Amino acid sequence: MDAKMYHHILEDSLLGTLHDHRLGPSTIIFQHDNDPKHTARLVQEWLEHQNLLVLPWPPSSPDLNIIENVWAEIKKRLETYRPRPRNTEELWRVVQKLFTYQAIGSSTRDCPNAHRDHGGLHGTTILQVPLHALAMGTSAYLDIFMGDADAHAKAKAAYDATAALLAKNAVIYDLPSSPPHLTEEQQEILKELDSSLEMRFMPPEPLQAGRLVFELDDSQGLSKTMANFLALCSGEKGMCKNAPNKKLHYLGCPIHRIAKGFVAQGGDITRGDGSGGESIYGGKFNDDKAGLKQKMRRGSLAMANSGKNTNSSQFFVVLTDDESKLAKMNGKYVVFGQLKEGWEVLDRLDAVGSVDGKPAIPVWIGGCGKLTS
Repeated sequence: MDAKMYHHILEDSLLGTLHDHRLGPSTIIFQHDNDPKHTARLVQEWLEHQNLLVLPWPPSSPDLNIIENVWAEIKKRLETYRPRPRNTEELWRVVQKLFTYQAIGSSTRDCPNAHRDHGGLHGTTILQVPLHALAMGTSAYLDIFMGDADAHAKAKAAYDATAALLAKNAVIYDLPSSPPHLTEEQQEILKELDSSLEMRFMPPEPLQAGRLVFELDDSQGLSKTMANFLALCSGEKGMCKNAPNKKLHYLGCPIHRIAKGFVAQGGDITRGDGSGGESIYGGKFNDDKAGLKQKMRRGSLAMANSGKNTNSSQFFVVLTDDESKLAKMNGKYVVFGQLKEGWEVLDRLDAVGSVDGKPAIPVWIGGCGKLTS
């Protein structure tokens, strides 16, 4: 991991966690050690920009290294636990039983002490990470693409052809090796070498808007819904039963509806417009009642339906925290996951949404799959 990757983690995961706990960056005390990636200028400027209060790291402070305490405590307690777990599933159940909703080891004692010693700041919170947020879980990702795919392909072909022509002639004419580095005069030299070629000196903007990573609720009461979503992300179930020429796979599926300030909906694998869809069980399946009890918030992942017990492949992601908008949704749709990475992608989705739900530009799932961490 380097400073850029660490910066990305802070931008995505830390801000996402704060959002989940309904905290602002200025309401917590943050601390990390003096590793070079932590002290890099990029990271320090980001922390200052977010108005995060950073607690200095003491020269010797092993007890505040939460991650090391977590793994040490897990090992210690599992060694004495009986009966011993026989597989990964049993291990995870034991870990949840022992540690869920507990901060681990001496960090539980030392974080409040550090807070007190730092001046007992009023209105601030020490954010302690519970083990269930660090241990194994099931996640799924959707890579969101948006834009004109045909125009992008044409622009990319023009840029690639320009780059190929430059590669052949750069040394001969003492030109830079990359099209974006050419001056206007150098561009003219290249144009004279092949006037029939449509040239482009800057690569087109990528179609990929970013990745949404969801933490799925793997409780027993949501097993059918989760299995359906994961299989549609991986494409492992083959073809649809009711539409044999369509794959049971979200890849390439449109996000056909984006109601601005409300929800983004997709997953119609048979028709792509919201009028179709099919589950891995063939047709529709009943509501997992555990998901109906969960309240929605920004980043919630839920099954779309046309009424009670009509779940298929269609899903939606909540784009708002406005309780007045979400109140009418609670109890009617099965919520089975929560966004943990990709909050900026929600903003981009919302930006191309409309009041009537028709996206301003094409939006689709360009990649998808399941993750186990």
